[in-house]
Amino acid sequence: MFFLVNDEIIKIIADNIKLAPLHNPAGLSVLKAFQAVAKCPHIAVFDTTFHTIMPKINYIYPVPYSWYTDYNVRRYGFHGISYHYIINKLSLIINKPVSNINAIVCHLGNGASICAIKNGKLYNTSMGFTPLAGLMMGSRSGDIDPAIYQYIAEQLNLDIVGVVNKLNNESGLLGISQISSDTREVSRAAKDDNIQAQFTLQLYAKRVVDYITQYQNDLDNKIDAIVFTAGVGENSALIREMIIKSIKIMILDYNRAKNNQSYDDYLQISNDLSSVAIYAIRTNEELMICEETYRLLSNIN
Repeated sequence: MFFLVNDEIIKIIADNIKLAPLHNPAGLSVLKAFQAVAKCPHIAVFDTTFHTIMPKINYIYPVPYSWYTDYNVRRYGFHGISYHYIINKLSLIINKPVSNINAIVCHLGNGASICAIKNGKLYNTSMGFTPLAGLMMGSRSGDIDPAIYQYIAEQLNLDIVGVVNKLNNESGLLGISQISSDTREVSRAAKDDNIQAQFTLQLYAKRVVDYITQYQNDLDNKIDAIVFTAGVGENSALIREMIIKSIKIMILDYNRAKNNQSYDDYLQISNDLSSVAIYAIRTNEELMICEETYRLLSNIN
């Protein structure tokens, strides 16, 4: 996940711009700018590294296999730094070694994903070849029928780039609610009896629930915790409640007063009647980066 920057690392980032056209060019530009003015070691942090141990059965798409072997088409996953922090934090909270933890972690922000952690390692994740896949997000569609791309391109006289831009920037909460990509604004409208806003939140919660129930099966129904994190997961008691109440195949019981209370670090939402512990945990990707950078540099020196 953390690598000392050298010519080889820079070449790898540049060579993979085709796989990450939104992120790698900007990251490379910033890196080179800092190298020009700061003559010290530089560390590259890759958000996808956490997912590299994912079993092949979960990262291969059912497309011509040559797409994978020749063009690297596979599920990559994102938010890895956050997941790394959360699993370490959860280990401290429940007093259990990371290697023994099974958890479903919901990183719900403007960009959103879910991962299944099995024996402390990434087993499955919702984002795919790009961050557009998986859950409904602030302005991203998440999973849709790919034939829609061609159909909408023909209807709106767009090329494929134009369609993907709409799926990235005009879909999700924004596209369905027609109000905002911000969950807070959609939630306020829902409380004011805006029917479209209410439906938007229901759809958002359902997409999360669908993945949680899939990952329950992936984890052999042996789950230590369900964790909500990132901007929406940490701060929206309403979204957490909607998701928890919609899961029917687990006995989940929570304390509404706890769910609504403020907290600094983490909050246990579930009570003793729940078959699975439920937490809201504030992620700290910056701390994770600092700690791992210090560890890497210490080992080098």
